[in-house]
Amino acid sequence: TVKGSNNDDVWNEDGISLKVSILPPWWRTSWAYAGYILLFVVSLFVLRWYDLKRQRLKQQLEMEHFETEKLRILSNGVPTSIPG
Repeated sequence: TVKGSNNDDVWNEDGISLKVSILPPWWRTSWAYAGYILLFVVSLFVLRWYDLKRQRLKQQLEMEHFETEKLRILSNGVPTSIPG
């Protein structure tokens, strides 16, 4: 409650009140938390996609190596390395 007076020192005894609401900063709002969760889930999907892509590439390279070694054995009759 705020009380005031005029230039004749007559005070307002009733006063007046003002309700002030302080909102949280934007990074602590429910929209921000929803964004954090969405970002986390998308990050998990991207990491999984990247890992699967890397595994497929590794498997493809192993298969190419196997095919090359198979052709080398068929053409020469002697393996150059022991697979494994």
